[in-house]
Amino acid sequence: MGPQRSVTIRESTRMAHLENFKPNENRRTSTTCECGMERSMKHILQCPICPYSCTQDDVMNANDNAKDVASFWAETI
Repeated sequence: MGPQRSVTIRESTRMAHLENFKPNENRRTSTTCECGMERSMKHILQCPICPYSCTQDDVMNANDNAKDVASFWAETI
């Protein structure tokens, strides 16, 4: 076996929530978030599984809060 790589808290959180994802469900087309709530713009900005949060104003200003949220979701969905 090769060397083990440590898992970050962010990766661990994402993996734990993806374990609850139904195998026959397509993450790109499903409207249900991994946390069980309906996925919407408002929801993904404040979703409890994302270690970051932001407001609609943050998104409109493309500030660091919005970039952190976008980066998390880009890797998750």
